[in-house]
Amino acid sequence: MNLESKKVIEFLGEPDEKTKAELWGADGAYHQQWTYLKKGIELDIIGELNNNLRVNLITVSEPCKLKTKRNIGVGSSFEDVQNVYKYEINPTISNAEIIVAGTFYGGVVFRFVDNKVQSIFIGASAE
Repeated sequence: MNLESKKVIEFLGEPDEKTKAELWGADGAYHQQWTYLKKGIELDIIGELNNNLRVNLITVSEPCKLKTKRNIGVGSSFEDVQNVYKYEINPTISNAEIIVAGTFYGGVVFRFVDNKVQSIFIGASAE
């Protein structure tokens, strides 16, 4: 993802919570968590301290009203996600509780409770 942190602030405002930047051994980069509690958005911001910060990972949950380009959001049905992402669904790691469109190394992960999207994760969830 190449969305710069300053664009995030223009769109969402300052986050409610920010963690201290921490160097991760897994990728050798600094990571910081930005949380927008009232908007249901959590971002993993990557970059060297305040230089060139950008969004690395996105997780949305209640009460987030944002939707994917294919009009899927928190509360969408399992069937809608299956239909809209049918050509991208990874059948070896998807089931009734999770649909992975792409892979754990880069894609969109939909988590379900009672056949409704509970959260959406965008990015790489494995290395």
